[in-house]
Amino acid sequence: MKVFLIAAWVILLSVTASAQRVNGKRFPHHTTHFSSYVDSAGMLVVYNSVSELLRIDLSEYDAGRYLEDTTYGYPYTIWDLNFDGYDDISFPSFSGNVQRFQSVYLYDPAGDTLVENEALGEVACLGIDEERKLVRGDCFHSSAAENWTELYRWNNGKLMLVEKSGTMPCPEPGDCYYIYQQKRIKGKMQYIYKEKTRSDIY
Repeated sequence: MKVFLIAAWVILLSVTASAQRVNGKRFPHHTTHFSSYVDSAGMLVVYNSVSELLRIDLSEYDAGRYLEDTTYGYPYTIWDLNFDGYDDISFPSFSGNVQRFQSVYLYDPAGDTLVENEALGEVACLGIDEERKLVRGDCFHSSAAENWTELYRWNNGKLMLVEKSGTMPCPEPGDCYYIYQQKRIKGKMQYIYKEKTRSDIY
C-alpha cells in the first residue's frame, strides 16, 4: 500500500511539473500535427508532444519584440500555406513603414519536420485565399507612388506569380502615376489594363 501511495505521489508530481512547464508558455496552440509554445526563451514546436520539430530564438525578430504587445497579432500563426492539408507555422520576422514579412516553415509529412520556405518569407503582408488556393502578398511598396499586391499559385512546390496590381510612377516628369493590373496568360505576365492618373502624390 505504501509503495502504491509513493508511486501515485511521484506520478502526480511529474504530471503537475509537466503541466506547469506547459502552462508557463504563452500562446499554446495544438494541432493534429504538432504543438507550439512561446515564452521569453523563444518558440518551441514539438510533434506528438515528444519530438522537437523546431526551436527558434525570437529575440532577433518582430515576433520576439512584440511578445507583450499583440498589435501585430500573436507571435506566430498556424495555417496551411501550401494547401496540402497539413498545418504550417509562421512568425513575424521584420517590418518597415509599410511592409511586414514573416519567416515561414512548411510541415513536411514525409520527414515529420518543419522546413523553412524562403520564398514565402519574401512575400510582403503574407496572406492566403483558401477558396482559390492562392497565396497573397498584400503590401509591396517601394515609394509613395509605387505600391502593389501579388497573387501566387503553387506550381510543383514553388510559388508562381499569377496576378499583380497596383500603382507605379510615370516615367516622364509630371504629377501622374499609373494604375495597372497584370495576369499570367499563356505563361507570361501581361497587362490587363494600365491607366494614367493625375495625382498630388508628390
